Amino acid sequence: MKKMISCLTALTLLTALPSAAVFAADTSAAESAEKQTEMSETAVSKMNDMNVIIGLTAGSDSTLEEYYKADDERFKTAKSVRTFISDTCTGDLRDELLEKCKTCLLEKEDGLYIKSSGRFSFTFLTGNGVVITDTTETSFKAVSMKCDQMNDYGRAVFTLDDGKWKISDYEFGVFTVNNDVIDLEDAAYTRIMHFQSILQVLSYGAPFDSGDTITVGEKTYGKAEDNYQYLNLDYFKKEIRDNCTGELRDTLLKQFEERFIEKDGVIYAVIGARGYYDFNLNKRVIVTNASSDGYTATTVDKSDKDGYGRIVLTADDGKWLIKSYEFLDSNDALDCSLGDVNNDGYIDAVDASSVLEYYALVSAAQLSNFSAVQKLAADVNHDDFIDAVDASKILSYYAYLSTAKDEIIPLEEYIKA
Repeated sequence: MKKMISCLTALTLLTALPSAAVFAADTSAAESAEKQTEMSETAVSKMNDMNVIIGLTAGSDSTLEEYYKADDERFKTAKSVRTFISDTCTGDLRDELLEKCKTCLLEKEDGLYIKSSGRFSFTFLTGNGVVITDTTETSFKAVSMKCDQMNDYGRAVFTLDDGKWKISDYEFGVFTVNNDVIDLEDAAYTRIMHFQSILQVLSYGAPFDSGDTITVGEKTYGKAEDNYQYLNLDYFKKEIRDNCTGELRDTLLKQFEERFIEKDGVIYAVIGARGYYDFNLNKRVIVTNASSDGYTATTVDKSDKDGYGRIVLTADDGKWLIKSYEFLDSNDALDCSLGDVNNDGYIDAVDASSVLEYYALVSAAQLSNFSAVQKLAADVNHDDFIDAVDASKILSYYAYLSTAKDEIIPLEEYIKA
């Protein structure tokens, strides 16, 4: 009898264990989800506060002597701004921003005045929320999930400071968590724009008849033209590191150090210019071979001199950076089925509707989610515009497909007929 009870007890316990384990797992998952939600809410709040701080301190290095009165009721004195910064930021970022307050804030009898920057500043667009990454007990990162024609995605680093989450660093760009096709196109487009500027600077050389020269080692440098005297060598090297990675980054840094030198506050360059490759970004880029580690982007248009430009991007510290590049005579990435905008193998009313929706968004100056390939498929009459005319032709072709009994002709020929 005792043995039977013992067996029954054991069986009961064994049966109960999975339920207990599931309950514990569910509880753990719920706690984790709750923690993620709290982090997301904190990140959005602090990133919005950071937008305010960016606006207040943007004029710190401006040469303008224009000030405007602070209209935010929270800021009546410079001290109130400094307190706001200390409540939002920590570490070197906090110290840097507090230092900026000395040159961008002006107190008068009627209130606080802010120095104008005279230029655009990026801000965090948090309307679509954020993605939390790299979570530890004392830090995490938050990446915004929205951008527009003016603002890139933003990433903020949060650090625990006396029990409170504060921003210790931030940057703007396109990050690996922004991995929709449109995001990848934006990242490639942005990187190519910067990369093109890098190649242009590296192509520069001082004139052969330069009268002001210096010799360093076995190399002679001529004084760079006035427009290059503003070139910040450290900033330019940072530009290379911010857009390129691996052997390409190392090669470009080496070339830059070989071609430019600064002496007594004057920029000198190697005598003699050289050519550089030209990327044609008129119709942006097409993304192929996308994975979590990297992807390829090829320009839709080719340059008359160099052809189609192609770059390979790779994930590096949560950002998409250029690993390599080349130029091609032909572009196999351009292959698409004209009219099949959603790439489902059919040309129908859904495609026409998508084109109309795109046209409405663009007409209202709003962002669309059409990839470069979709744009090529949508512009059925090849007039470089995607509008109601294209939608009408797609719908007309769909009607033709629905009733055709003879051999079906392609959309391209149907439009010309």
